[in-house]
Amino acid sequence: MLQITAKVDRQATSLLDMSFWSNLAVMVLLLVVNIVNYIRANAGGEPLIAMASPEMVMILSLALCVWLGFGCYGVLATRRRLSRVYVTCSESGVEGVSLPNPVVRGAGEPFSLAYAQIKFVGVAEAPLTKKHNVPSLKLGDGQKSYLVPAPEGLEQLIRIISERMTAG
Repeated sequence: MLQITAKVDRQATSLLDMSFWSNLAVMVLLLVVNIVNYIRANAGGEPLIAMASPEMVMILSLALCVWLGFGCYGVLATRRRLSRVYVTCSESGVEGVSLPNPVVRGAGEPFSLAYAQIKFVGVAEAPLTKKHNVPSLKLGDGQKSYLVPAPEGLEQLIRIISERMTAG
C-alpha cells in the first residue's frame, strides 16, 4: 500500500476565505457609506443616513468594523490552525494531527495508531466557524479519540482504515 496523506479539504478552507473577504467587504462598504454621509451632511444636503447624526453613524460603524476585524482575525487564526492538520495512512498505521475544535485557540495533538489499536473509525462533526460544522474523521483506540477536521477524501480514508483494522 502506498502512503496516503490528506490535508484539510479545500471546500472547508474556501468557507473560511469567504468569511474573511465578506467581512472586509462590509468594512469597506461602511467606510464608503460614512464618507458619503459626511460629504452630504457638510454640503448642506440631507445625509445618506438620516435616522441619526453622522457622528452617531460613524461611532456605530466603527464599533461594527472593530467587531468584523476581530472576526477576520479569528478566521485567519482558524485557517492557520487547520493548515497544520493532516492524516496519513501508511502500511503500519495511521498518524496525523488531531484538532477537535479548530475555532478554539490551541495547537493540535499529534497521534500515531497502529491499525490493530483502532477500535472505532467514523465521521463526526467539528466546528469550522461558530455557525458551520464540517464532517471530520474520528478515530478511537478505546482510551482516547482523535478528530481530524474535514480531511480530503474522507470516505476513502474511512474505507481504507476500516479494511486494515478488521484485517489486523
